[in-house]
Amino acid sequence: MDGFGAPRELANVMRAFPERWGVCGGWSIDLALGRVTREHKDVEVAILREHQTPLQRLLADAGWTMEKAMAEGFAHWRPGEFVELPVHCIWCRHEKHAPTFFEILLNESTGSEFVYRRDPRVRLDLDAAFPVSPSGPRMLAPEIVLLYKAKQTTAVDEADFRAVLPALGAGQRVWLGEALRTAHPGHRWIDRLAGAR
Repeated sequence: MDGFGAPRELANVMRAFPERWGVCGGWSIDLALGRVTREHKDVEVAILREHQTPLQRLLADAGWTMEKAMAEGFAHWRPGEFVELPVHCIWCRHEKHAPTFFEILLNESTGSEFVYRRDPRVRLDLDAAFPVSPSGPRMLAPEIVLLYKAKQTTAVDEADFRAVLPALGAGQRVWLGEALRTAHPGHRWIDRLAGAR
């Protein structure tokens, strides 16, 4: 086995979902590399906020329970409820399924562009934002994942950056560098992106 059991299981859950989606978080980094570089606590899927209703319906029909993750705690995601900002995370559980737990991360968009939630000046074409990984499952582009990790960088985030940096194409490095300069000026990854080949 290639170690990608969790994202493949999630891909099976998402198989009937007709809209854009991609495995995100640390798993996206490993999918981009085609190898597992570290342990992962959970698995997450990114979708566009505008497509939440059909995914909620699909999961509810399959018996999943869903909660909105909010600053004040968790609340049931009511059928047909459209979740607006600042809420952007849904926890999904199903004891008789694999995986038994995953997170939905709602992403902003406009027209044909992904829009960075923390700074709407940062955008990327949707086709580039949701590529098919070399390992098979769809993923959120690693440069977007790193941008989200940049706000409060942990040791794990730093390890993910080091692992995937040599695999980023020139266009990905340029986009991430510009995004960091816009949204997180002075971030230590900016110079390292500029020096990478």
